[in-house]
Amino acid sequence: MATRKSWKDLVLTAEFQLMEPDTSFGIVLRTHRGGRGLKLQYDAKGFRFSHGQLSESLRSKIDPGVWHRLVYYALGPMVVVILDGEQIGSFADIALTDPGRVAIYCKKGRILYRKLEVTVQD
Repeated sequence: MATRKSWKDLVLTAEFQLMEPDTSFGIVLRTHRGGRGLKLQYDAKGFRFSHGQLSESLRSKIDPGVWHRLVYYALGPMVVVILDGEQIGSFADIALTDPGRVAIYCKKGRILYRKLEVTVQD
């Protein structure tokens, strides 16, 4: 699922709950056709942030059946990921600063979202 609008500088906040321990899901900011975007993915190995050639593990497993709060910033060339009040990733000098859509997906298992918000930073 993706937004119709595109944004450059934004903050995505969401609460989510994995319904199965082997759930695989992702959130992509500034996404473009062809798969370009700032990807935050979760699977059995934990969270991973990727963009182009950059791919970095952020944190291992999270508990299914528990609500978690995610804050995902994309401000100019800076990306920050906060999970349950703890910063788990920060990246500077990200080349993809063009406006793009926001997308969420679930590849395997089930996930619930609530309080999903995108705040545009002008």
